[in-house]
Amino acid sequence: MNAIFHRIFSIVILFLVYTCIYAQKKPVLHAHNDYAKKHPLSDALAAGIRSIEIDVYYHKNRVVVSHIPLFLGAKKDLYEVYGTAFDHAGKEKRLPDSMTLMLDIKSGHDSTTWYALKEVRRLVKNTPGTQFRILLTGGYRREQTGSFPQLSIVFDASLAAFLNGGEIAPGTGRLSCSYGTFRKTLKELGPDKVKERLRLAAAQGMETRVWGAGNREKTWRSLCDMGIRIVNVDKYKKARGFLSQYP
Repeated sequence: MNAIFHRIFSIVILFLVYTCIYAQKKPVLHAHNDYAKKHPLSDALAAGIRSIEIDVYYHKNRVVVSHIPLFLGAKKDLYEVYGTAFDHAGKEKRLPDSMTLMLDIKSGHDSTTWYALKEVRRLVKNTPGTQFRILLTGGYRREQTGSFPQLSIVFDASLAAFLNGGEIAPGTGRLSCSYGTFRKTLKELGPDKVKERLRLAAAQGMETRVWGAGNREKTWRSLCDMGIRIVNVDKYKKARGFLSQYP
C-alpha cells in the first residue's frame, strides 16, 4: 500500500514540476508602441497581448502620445487615444484579470511622470475587474509616484546589469535591455551564465524583456529558449500565431 502511495505521489510531483517548467516557457507578449496601431488596445487584446507600451511627453498642459518630440502640438493626448478604448473594453468585459501598462516617459517637462500617472488613473478608474500594473521606464521621476497610492506602480531596470551580477532593486517590476546589448552580453558571458542568471530572475518572479529584436519568429523563439519571458512585438497577428504554438 505504501509503495503504491509513494508511486502515485511521485507521479503527481513529476506532473507538477513538468507543468511549472512548461508554464515558464510560455512567453508573454508586449506591444511595442501600441498607440500607433489602427485600434489601440483593442487590437492588442484580440492578439492575446497583456502588456502594452505607451510613449508620452508633457507638452503645453497635455500628456501627448508620441515616439519622437516632433510636432507634439498636432499629436493626440493619452486620454484621447485610449479613453474610449478602455471604456468599451471594460463594458464589453474584454479586459483580462491583470494587465501591464508600460509608460515610457520621454520627458519634455520635469513633472511628466506626475501628469502621465494622473491620466492613467483616469483611464483605469472604470475598470474594477482588472488589476493594472503601471510599469515606468525612460526618464521617470520616482519621487512623483507617491501621489498615486491607488495605482500599482513598478519600475523598469537594466537586464544587462543583472546578467552581469547586479542585484534587483526594490520596486523593480521588469528587467529590460536592447537586443544589441543582450547579444553583446551573451557573447561576453556565454550562454550558460546568461541562462543561469535568467533562471534566477524567474525564480524571483522577475519579468525579463529584450527590445529591438525585430519581428522574426526565429528570433523570438531563440530569446524564449534562453529564458526571456517577455516578447517585444510590433506585428500583432504574427505574434498571436507565435503564442498559439505554446500550450
